[in-house]
Amino acid sequence: MAFYLIMVIIAALGAVAYLALFFSQVPGAKNERLGHFEPLPDSIGVWVTEATPDAQGLIRQSRTLFDGEPGGPGTLTHQVRLRDPQSNEIVSVLPEVVTKRRRTKAT
Repeated sequence: MAFYLIMVIIAALGAVAYLALFFSQVPGAKNERLGHFEPLPDSIGVWVTEATPDAQGLIRQSRTLFDGEPGGPGTLTHQVRLRDPQSNEIVSVLPEVVTKRRRTKAT
């Protein structure tokens, strides 16, 4: 029984080593099998003002920050702040929303 368990462990380690080598050395294999990362927003790091004010008459501004390599995985941080239209002061800041960058299936 122990012999079969050792053989299964050795086979699993061999398969993992083969896949790691295959994905690292064959160009495009990872994207073809696992999919591409979703595209980054156009306005990374830039505050964007929404066209219509919210119910309280405040101006809503948002921006998205990216932490990671552009072609690889990373996290997107979405920040929102509310400004007073007369004084242009920041009235409140909403909590940050952090999301992981997802893969989309290759077509």
